[in-house]
Amino acid sequence: MNARLHPGRRCVLAAALVLLAGGCERDGAVEEFSTAIGISEPDSFLRYLDAQASLPAGNYTLVVGTDSAGQAGSFTVTATLDDGSTRSFSGNWTVSGGADATAAANPAFTLALDRPGGVVLAASSATAVCLYLLRDPNDSAPDPTVRSGSRYAPADGGCVDRIELPASGIASLAYARAYYAAIDPADDRDTLAKWLSFNGFDAGARGHVRFRDTRDLGYGRNMFFRVNADGTFAAYVDNFQVQDIPGFDYTNLNLDALVANQRRHHIGTNAIEYSCLDPTACDCLTTPQECFVKFFTFLPASGGVQRRTLVQDLDGRGEKPMPGICVTCHGGETPPLLPDGRFANDGDVDAKLQFLEVDTFGFAERTGLRRTDQEATLKALNHAVYCTTPGADTAACATVGLTPPTPPPGDWPGYLALGIMEGCYGAAFSETRYGGDDGECDYVPPGWRPNPNTGSPPAGADQLYLQVVGPHCMVCHARQGSNLGTGQVDAFGADGNFGGGDDVADNTKDVDFSTWAKFVAHAADIERLVFEEGRMPLGLLNYNVFWNDPNKPALLGSFLPGFSQGNADGTVNRPGAPVARPGPSRTTTVPTRLSAAASRFAETYAWTVASSPAGSTPTLSDASALRPVFDTDRDGEYQVRLTASAGGVSDSALVTLTVDSTLSPAPGDLTFDADVGPLLTATCATANCHQAAGAGSIAGVPVFWNAADQPNGTADEYFREVLARVNFAEPERSRLLSKPSGNHHYGGVVSGFDTADLNDRDGYDTVLNWILAGARRN
Repeated sequence: MNARLHPGRRCVLAAALVLLAGGCERDGAVEEFSTAIGISEPDSFLRYLDAQASLPAGNYTLVVGTDSAGQAGSFTVTATLDDGSTRSFSGNWTVSGGADATAAANPAFTLALDRPGGVVLAASSATAVCLYLLRDPNDSAPDPTVRSGSRYAPADGGCVDRIELPASGIASLAYARAYYAAIDPADDRDTLAKWLSFNGFDAGARGHVRFRDTRDLGYGRNMFFRVNADGTFAAYVDNFQVQDIPGFDYTNLNLDALVANQRRHHIGTNAIEYSCLDPTACDCLTTPQECFVKFFTFLPASGGVQRRTLVQDLDGRGEKPMPGICVTCHGGETPPLLPDGRFANDGDVDAKLQFLEVDTFGFAERTGLRRTDQEATLKALNHAVYCTTPGADTAACATVGLTPPTPPPGDWPGYLALGIMEGCYGAAFSETRYGGDDGECDYVPPGWRPNPNTGSPPAGADQLYLQVVGPHCMVCHARQGSNLGTGQVDAFGADGNFGGGDDVADNTKDVDFSTWAKFVAHAADIERLVFEEGRMPLGLLNYNVFWNDPNKPALLGSFLPGFSQGNADGTVNRPGAPVARPGPSRTTTVPTRLSAAASRFAETYAWTVASSPAGSTPTLSDASALRPVFDTDRDGEYQVRLTASAGGVSDSALVTLTVDSTLSPAPGDLTFDADVGPLLTATCATANCHQAAGAGSIAGVPVFWNAADQPNGTADEYFREVLARVNFAEPERSRLLSKPSGNHHYGGVVSGFDTADLNDRDGYDTVLNWILAGARRN
């Protein structure tokens, strides 16, 4: 736990949902209306790369029926978009078609979603209304065909007059409520006062430190912590930020406000605890495996009470719900809610505490508040954090009253984070000062130390780590990854790799960046996310510190093979120029819809057919549209170029479409129940990896690819697990596709998912086309 102890950083979701809404003038008529809203997302700080959108981009049909046939009357349906804007649809029934999404007598409205997101639909009528939101499976027909069985229709076949689909399945108020209901079912900690009492602060804090965080949030931080007799740990921090002067949100004024305890500049309190779910049933000394990290946020005092909040905005980038704002940098995962709306795993998101990087803090020059005055307390706090980390030295933790957990098979092993902490405080926390004599931690993990005999790591890799990777990446990446894979189950070996073994193909794609080999294996993604799309570093202040020093981006670029963002004068391009993203190449039938929705920083779009089979006549419905329809009269391979532009600057990229009119089922006909579920079961469940426990499976693999082996043995659970691994914003980056095609997959490349072999990617194309068509259940 460090300055990043809490969910501080925020980002604007930039959820500019483009929704084309329709109005109906007569029974069964379909009209289309449009609104122009920009879709580029230049601000993605602290946002998950896959936010689990409720709806993929595409065409939808809103059908308004009644609870029984033959009704007459009028209605209004209000659609609220992700950006808060609303659209209204009004119509009437002369003789309604009842609770039937396919009845011609029920008015239908076309909704075209240009980017993944969500919508809230609410009906108002004197008649009992049945709303249906259906995906057009063809996604190209001028008069959409309504089909029943869409997963957006009421699951039980009953009538609903409200459909609420959040922009993100893991960043919504419902998700935050479910999280708190899981970790605090009796609301024992719904105010800060109750949280303090619950965690033993009535008896006082073990330590208290005050400083300004200069690299995470820039706040004045008033932090208290304690270790309890049952081996639990808890800490809370009051955040101070002076927001009165534009442009001075992250200065020493925040430290001054803290020191003076100016409560009008207190913007909220974040709390974290390492404890059992039920303290009466276990404790963290004897059963540390039952303990996990929990996050709480509290508003400034109102009426003398600091109440728990579902969301906060701590960097001016918009409100974001719990617990995603914590998990993004504390590691772990945000599982989809269970079918009944409960949070999975009893609220355990597998997050870790962050330790304080003392040499990045600002301290007041006042007795009691200087770094030298607080060094011992800072070490005590960091020592406690060390001892909540899986794999920590047991003897070193006994001195602080904590028992470290052992990482279960398949879980994050903790050894990299432990190595960094021990590198800053010495083995078994023997140093009295963070960073030793000079107070600066210059520890470099063994896997980053240049090896002149082999050339890997290359010369200068240690400096790359010290100047870029360590300060700007490791706070998050050191808490990512798993211990699945050869040689990744023990502490550091002499050669700098886990278990004393060499990095091998199945674990170099791990994102913990523990070694140079793992880091450089992500070179293409690093260039894309840092230099092109501006999504990393993930925190706003960290991002600005990185880009405000031109030497850091240049140094990083010099180590990336094939780096394309450098200039002749030694500078590198900063994010902000248009980036064209035409979607994934694939085998498909026609007509098919293209999409530029994943493009960045773009204002206009232009599509052209770059190559086509001899004698063919390909067409585009609208060459300047965000999502035009591509059609042709002949099978074969086509290349379509997208040019994205803004401010006189353009970027182009190609997408390859292999048109196969014999493809069966056609992409629009693919469903989970009939096609994708059975494919995954046949491909994956027959291997030992993904069978149920006790059937020869590898412990720790998180997914069982069939319905029978789900916790309750249901098809709903199976579908939920699969859908959680679908990325509607960038389908080709879905874990459902990247894993079997060999991206950090213990089983390597799976037959049918080899993207490098056109004759062995039929399974990949089936799953990809299913996602592009909306990932229908049945």
